[in-house]
Amino acid sequence: MNSSCKVISSSCKTPSLIAYGVEPGRMPYSLRLSRYQAIGETVNIYARLWAKNKSIRILDVGGDEGRALRYIEAYPTSNNIKCDIADLFPDGTQRVYKKEQRDLFQLNFETQGLKSIADNSYDIVVCEQVMEHLVNPEFLATEIFRVLKKDGIAIIGVPIFPEGIHLIRKVLVPKLDKLFLKKKQRSHVQAFSLRTFNKLLKSTGEWKVIEKRGFRIISGGILRKLELYKWWWKINKTIGGVVPSMCIEAQIVLTKK
Repeated sequence: MNSSCKVISSSCKTPSLIAYGVEPGRMPYSLRLSRYQAIGETVNIYARLWAKNKSIRILDVGGDEGRALRYIEAYPTSNNIKCDIADLFPDGTQRVYKKEQRDLFQLNFETQGLKSIADNSYDIVVCEQVMEHLVNPEFLATEIFRVLKKDGIAIIGVPIFPEGIHLIRKVLVPKLDKLFLKKKQRSHVQAFSLRTFNKLLKSTGEWKVIEKRGFRIISGGILRKLELYKWWWKINKTIGGVVPSMCIEAQIVLTKK
């Protein structure tokens, strides 16, 4: 973690309910939100080392209320960043964080992709927890490649299952739902392992994978109180870097060749 980051103060001995110094009312080191902290950190590295203080355009695909920007703003490099959002916005745009400073694109990713956005428009594209909801996630991945500038980076995350287990969720669970007449349709229509998700992305453009990282290998339940402490988050972060395929969620960071 960069020492200039405002989000996590090692000198703080009494944890407060503000996730990573950004979101009030959340566990200080919430593992469920650690994927957003990782986005903020990656954007900071890009801005500091690659963009060299030039202005940076970010597109948050499926950004909903704009949470990712809160974590990006925790770093001083955010002064040169503009972060737009593409989403269906089913509940409207009233909840969007700093919406007056952002371009909002209302799109159905399944049928429209990112059609109202020009080619090679953005330095960074973030797409977190979206593709598992799509019947054709390859289409959106192709669109992300299209709107991303050459040498730009994409940070794309989904829930994952261990290799082999993903087939149970993908093949067996829908059959059981049908057998037992489950009325409520599951919102997740895809079931990925890290390998199959990586394969999907690499089939949609000339990508180079920079990093694969996992989140929440063990979380919730009786362990939730451990999210008060920085050391627990660091342990999970280390595990997620070593064995991302065994985690509950994963992000793949890619660059456009």
